[in-house]
Amino acid sequence: MSGKAAAKGEGTRRDTVARELFQGELSPRHREVLEAAAALFAERGYAATSVRDIGERVGLLGGSLYHYIKSKEALFVRIHNTALEVSGDRIRVAVDACSDPWDRLEAACTTMLGIQLDPHSITMPLMNDLQAVPPEVREQLIVNRNAFEKIFIDLVADLPLDPRLDRGVYRLLLLTLLNNVSLWFREGRLTAQDIARQIVLIFRQGAAGATGAAAPAAATRKVRQGKAGRGAGAGRNADAGLKTPEAKTAGAKKSGAEKAEGKKADGKPETVPKLTAGKAKARTQRTI
Repeated sequence: MSGKAAAKGEGTRRDTVARELFQGELSPRHREVLEAAAALFAERGYAATSVRDIGERVGLLGGSLYHYIKSKEALFVRIHNTALEVSGDRIRVAVDACSDPWDRLEAACTTMLGIQLDPHSITMPLMNDLQAVPPEVREQLIVNRNAFEKIFIDLVADLPLDPRLDRGVYRLLLLTLLNNVSLWFREGRLTAQDIARQIVLIFRQGAAGATGAAAPAAATRKVRQGKAGRGAGAGRNADAGLKTPEAKTAGAKKSGAEKAEGKKADGKPETVPKLTAGKAKARTQRTI
């Protein structure tokens, strides 16, 4: 298949996904405009898609097209938010089928990765275009994304995590990982569902490890302290006034040295010879 034919096929599949996205949306003609715009935004990105491109896709130009849309910015916000809401609904349906908190989280991650890794997805290209839109548009998109993230806020809140774990950080790390799987995932040994299971397993083990590792860690510290204590036993004996063989040998050597010093070892200060006036003056002159 040629590159042109492949691109056409890809566009057709995206048109189908977009059509499903806007089922029951206003009039058939209005729905057609939204579907065409969604497919073009997903294929080319926000910056590379013009209102004229959308009009040409549906056979409408000029004022006829603006009968259905207010602006390119408003159109993108509507399509983005609709795609995000549909994705959120899919995740909620999957989560509601489970009761265990960890199973619910796995269901959410599996569904989200299914959306993320779908090569015909409308949602992901739109979400990845956040930095390409004007700041005022970005603010509107973020509000809707915060509502989507509430799904994971609630899921993480129900998990039996160790109190030392910050649930906000835990959630952000999880979402960051999920949002970046598409950068490295390739079909092969593991499916998207397998990857989701692995991610939840890792996060679950980390949460359990934080609780269960506290006692073993404390025991390990005590063992290490015991070993260090045995190595430093001589020091502690010395501090306690007990003489070890090494200390006795050192004491004997010190005693011999003190005897050799004679009166210097008896604790009395040494006698400093007085300088005569002449000698003091001569020494001062040499110093200067």
